Formats: sequence, C-alpha cells, structure tokens
Amino acid sequence: MTFLSETISIVPVDIAAHNAVWLARRTPVPLRGEWQLELGSEDQGEAYRGIPNAHHLLGNCVIATVGPKPTDKAAPSAAPKEGKLHVLFSILYGHSYGLVAAVNNYNRWPELMVAILRRILMVPCWHYFDDMGIMQLHFEENTGQLAVQELMELMGRPAKRSKSIALGTMTTHLGCVFKMSSMHKGYITILPKEGRLEKIASKVAASLQKNNISSSDASSLYGDLNFLLTTSYNKVGCQNLIVYDLFLSFFCFKTTTKS
Repeated sequence: MTFLSETISIVPVDIAAHNAVWLARRTPVPLRGEWQLELGSEDQGEAYRGIPNAHHLLGNCVIATVGPKPTDKAAPSAAPKEGKLHVLFSILYGHSYGLVAAVNNYNRWPELMVAILRRILMVPCWHYFDDMGIMQLHFEENTGQLAVQELMELMGRPAKRSKSIALGTMTTHLGCVFKMSSMHKGYITILPKEGRLEKIASKVAASLQKNNISSSDASSLYGDLNFLLTTSYNKVGCQNLIVYDLFLSFFCFKTTTKS
C-alpha cells in the first residue's frame, strides 16, 4: 500500500464566479462593454503520459497488454483463434493515469505554470488538473490566452488546440456553461453543459424500465447528480432545481408489495 504525506489542492468548479465577484467589487465601472468579463479554456494534450518517469525507475514501469494475438502480415484478415490470447510486455515511459503518486507528481507542472502566469505575466488564470481557465476583460483582447498557450509550448507541454475554447461571454468550462454577460447586473449564470441533463434522464429512465440498477450504474448516476447539484458553493444552486425536480419526478412514484 502507498501512503503520501503530500496533498494537492484544486480550485472549486465555480472559481470563475469567485473571481468575477472579487473583480466587480474593486472596479469603478460596470463590467460591460470594454470592461466585459470573458472566460476561456485550454487543455493539455497527453497530460499524464506526457510527464516522463525517472530513467532509473523504468524497471518498475513494465506493463502487460493482453489481447488477441496479432494476425500474420500475409493474412491480415484472418481472425485470431477463439480463446488464444497474446501478452505483450512494454515500458510505460510516461505517468500512468490513476496511480496515486502520478496525480501528485503531475500536479506540480500546472501549479508551476499558473504561478508564472499570475506573478510574472499578470494573467488571471487557474488550473483544475490538466484544464486551464483564463479570465480577462474585453479590452485586453486575447493576450492572456496567448500567454498561456506560449508558456505551455515553452515548458514542453503544448495545449491541445482541438480543445481550446476562445475567450467569450458564454464558455463551457469544467463541465458547466458560464454566462458572463449579466455580470454588470451583479450575477453570472452557471448551467449544465449541453447534453448533461439528457444523459442523466436517460440513465434514470433505463433503470426504471428495467426496474433495477447495478451498483456501477448507481455509482455513475450518483456522481453525475452530485456534480450537477453541488456546483455552486457545495449547495444546490437555484439554477439546478429544475434538474432536482426532474430527478424527483422519476423516483417519487408509488410502489406496491405483494403479501
């Protein structure tokens, strides 16, 4: 068993709201127009696997891949015989996702990057493991996001451009949709990302149709609902009560027992 004395700290999902409130209380003008708050996001490609293991520890990084034996090159369409498995040993040069020490060790990289961006480049940003959040005012254009991308490149861990989300007033970040356009009125809106409600409702409906639910499906549903209903300040936010009502409408039904 592995024990670690080191712990990691991560930002709350609603950090954008925290930062927006902090800024709104300190600016002399309403946060709109050129002073409109905008949110962007970057994602590190090959996050854990991109952090190399120590060379002298590679002997402890041998992994086994079990699967059907590869077919002969001369007959690539030939199917492997049933029951015949092939074990392939290889060295995993990057961190293995899911190992306790890998999470702690990986987290040092984005922590260092955020420290550089905040203290030297003056970019309001944060990270949630490998997801980077950037917040700026409209008149700054996209200078902060460009700084994040450049620094990630310089540090040898470039951003995955296909997951890059440009600065804007309505941004999907950490599984939620942040609507910043109403900040000048004193609030922002945090909504579930597209498809999340339908996904949860589909899981509930499938369980009701079968009249049972497996432990793994129950755990998955619990995780979805827990994240959805505790996004803001670890309480059920008013904007999520619709989902809560949906949940109750599925489960609050009459049941009968046979004697």
